[in-house]
Order: sequence, then structure tokens, then C-alpha cells
Amino acid sequence: MQGVKILDKKEHAGGGRSLNVYLKDILALIDREKILTSRWRCRDLDYFIKIDGEWDSNKDKKMKLSGAELIKFSENVGQIIDGRFEARTAGAAKHPWLLIVFFDSSWSEVWSSKPWLLEKIKSHFREVSDISNNL
Repeated sequence: MQGVKILDKKEHAGGGRSLNVYLKDILALIDREKILTSRWRCRDLDYFIKIDGEWDSNKDKKMKLSGAELIKFSENVGQIIDGRFEARTAGAAKHPWLLIVFFDSSWSEVWSSKPWLLEKIKSHFREVSDISNNL
């Protein structure tokens, strides 16, 4: 798999910068059918989610989600501080076709066996660099 590192930041009114990359933005670049037909394993999650109109901090060690569940999660989750999202197709239990990783609200990495997806990410986000290591 090849990967890209996303470092897009946003400026805050009171000063400082934070990562401006959201799971829903990455998923929006992928064919919906591909998301829905994948099985998703999520690990080591630390994130903010909207519950009853209020933002709440949440942590989950492990979650297994269907594609539909992941889409719904991405629509309600805000900033992901840390987390790993792996997508596998039905016949490929050992090797994910997509890996999305959030690191300490500082950057995100997207690893994929689909070069077209990495090209879409490069054209969508402003500050993206190739990662040369293979997983």
C-alpha cells in the first residue's frame, strides 16, 4: 500500500491552529458503494461526537462497523484526535484496501491499495505529501 500524509490546518480566532481534516471529508472522496460493501475495524479512537446537540469527548478501544454505520458515525463525529479506520472487502479478511489514521490532532494519513483514491486526496486537500514506506 502507498500512503499520503495530510497536514491541512485551520486558524483559530484566539490564535493557534488545529487539524482541518475530518473523516466525513475523506469518505466523501470514495465511491459510496465501496464504503457500504466494506467491513470497518476502528481502533484506539479518541474523538468528539455530537450527542443531543452537544459536543462530548469519547474514547473507544475497538469498534466494528458496517459501511452504513461508519457513514452515520462520520456525520456525527467532529474532530478525531486519534484513531485508526481499516476497510476490508468481503473476501480479503487479512489485508485492508484502505487505512485512515489520525495522529494527536496533528495530521492524518491515508493508506490505500487504490492509487486513484490517493490522487483524489492530493487534489482535494491543500497540504499533502507522499509517504514512501510500505505497510
